[in-house]
Amino acid sequence: FEVETNLFAFSIPLDLLFLILACPKSAFFQIQLKFLFFVTRVAWLNRSNILYAGNDKWSIDLRVQLLQYSPSEFSIMISHVDVYDEGLYTCSFQTQDKPHTSQVYLIVHVPARIVNISSAVTVNEGSNVNLLCLAVGKPEPTVIWRQLKDGFTSEGEYLEISEINREQAGEYECITANGVSTQDSKHVLITVNYPPIITDVKDSRPLIGKTALLRCEAMAVPAAEFQWFKDDNRLISGSDGLQIQNERTRSILLFTNVTTRHYGNYTCLASNSLGSYNVSLRLISESFLLPLFSRFANCWGLPWDSMGGREELGLVGPVRGGICRFSELLEISTTSSPELVRTC
Repeated sequence: FEVETNLFAFSIPLDLLFLILACPKSAFFQIQLKFLFFVTRVAWLNRSNILYAGNDKWSIDLRVQLLQYSPSEFSIMISHVDVYDEGLYTCSFQTQDKPHTSQVYLIVHVPARIVNISSAVTVNEGSNVNLLCLAVGKPEPTVIWRQLKDGFTSEGEYLEISEINREQAGEYECITANGVSTQDSKHVLITVNYPPIITDVKDSRPLIGKTALLRCEAMAVPAAEFQWFKDDNRLISGSDGLQIQNERTRSILLFTNVTTRHYGNYTCLASNSLGSYNVSLRLISESFLLPLFSRFANCWGLPWDSMGGREELGLVGPVRGGICRFSELLEISTTSSPELVRTC
């Protein structure tokens, strides 16, 4: 016998709740009108497996059900379509004349999904980094890596970074999509270790008896540990009127009541497991002029540096917006702090 066959193909998403396969009414009617014969037997097959033959169910799959069996239509329903349902389905019906078939090829589309991705990575600066993002789906999905901080992108499952630097640290996002459903994405954190670098320091010029501070800021991963020194001697918080306040990225050396012995050079040392960095800071005596009671007119006191035996202002000092220049030594005051008296 010659078998008349019609073949169709269509695609459906994996998350479809149910699929109806119907042997079309037009096929039944055309056969009956053309040959004046009625359909005697009818069946639905998946590949070579019979699902339904008339009212009789042959499939053991609970998801397959008979939807309609009448002289004009023979249809079945498959609930919760799975990727394994993909393939050729055949509606076969027999007339008194000859057998006929109507076929459909079912293509199941699977949304893109990430099934494997690298875990968080911690490396030293200058190392090579390789990340993997494995995705599945049908059609085959695309995979894109994106650095969240600056928007850098790279296409493909593998992301390779040679000699990574601290600017490339941060979160990376893997995005996969194939147009079937919404995209899938996951994140990977890259931590780049590097030795400390001190980024901000500033000298201080406090008056005696005032509060002052020296600040030292450093960038490092892991976070830096700070130490303070004066004249190669390590300073301890709570001693000699000093307080050391350490935070994650900075350290503050606090002077609660500045005295002459506090003036001088200080060293801030920042260190971690990869190295160290140090800078020098100064606590500078702020010189100023005080009017003196003297037999000479226009006399001013210039503070004397008793520790170093020198004038802080040298030969020139400001007086009420003007300039006082050294002329000659006239007298020495015997106040509580030694002062050199000069005329202007």
